[in-house]
This record gives sequence, structure tokens and C-alpha cells, in this order.
Amino acid sequence: MKKLRFILFIYCVIISACNDKIDNKASQKRILIRISLEKFKQKLDTNKFILIDVKTKKEHEKEYIPGSRLIDFYGNDFKSNLNSLDKKKKYLIYCHKGARSSLALRLMNMLEFKEVYELKGGISSWKSAGFKVVTGES
Repeated sequence: MKKLRFILFIYCVIISACNDKIDNKASQKRILIRISLEKFKQKLDTNKFILIDVKTKKEHEKEYIPGSRLIDFYGNDFKSNLNSLDKKKKYLIYCHKGARSSLALRLMNMLEFKEVYELKGGISSWKSAGFKVVTGES
């Protein structure tokens, strides 16, 4: 009888631990998606997001969206730079046309960021819509 109680006790502990893990994952909803220019601009205007440019340093110096922080996609420390960010904060990311930011979004998903939105069409679509960019010497 004691053996049966012990087995039932262990079984209950295991089931309880598994349920806690499942509940934790469900409660930690994550949003990592590509969004339209209009939605990106709306989110940026709330001032609740950190704006990240994943172009190269040279491209960034040529033009960037005001307020953006550069994390060079081709830099040797790209992954570690992303990994050092607070994963609980909200991010907006972009590149030139969307290829690199799409890959960065995937990496941020693997690194378990909570909320990241990628600009569809990159800074090219931003400029085409007439939104402000900071330009420098090329």
C-alpha cells in the first residue's frame, strides 16, 4: 500500500510539473511578424517601441529612419548584439528592402523575443510613402 501511495505521489508531482510548464508557455504570448508600412508607422508613433536598423553601417550613414539604432546584420557580433537586448521590450526592425530584417526577425524568434514587428519593404517603402529619413554623406 505504501508503495502504491508513493507511486501515485510521484505521478502527481510529474503531472503537476508538466502542467506548470505548459501554462507558462501559453501565458508568454509572443508576437513576431512582418507588418505593413501603415501599421509600422502607427506603432512607431506610439513611442512604445525601440527602432532597429539592420542595414550595414555604411548604408545606415547614408540614410535611416529617425530614432533608429543600428545593429549591422553583417557584423560579426550581430547575434550577440541582438541577444544583449531586453527580450521583454517591444521592437520595430527594418533594413533596405526587407530581406535582412526578415532573417533578423527569425533570429529574434529563436532568441525568444516577446514582441517584434518587421517593416514590409524596408526603408525603401518608407521613403516611397514620403516619410522622413535622415540622410548623410555616402
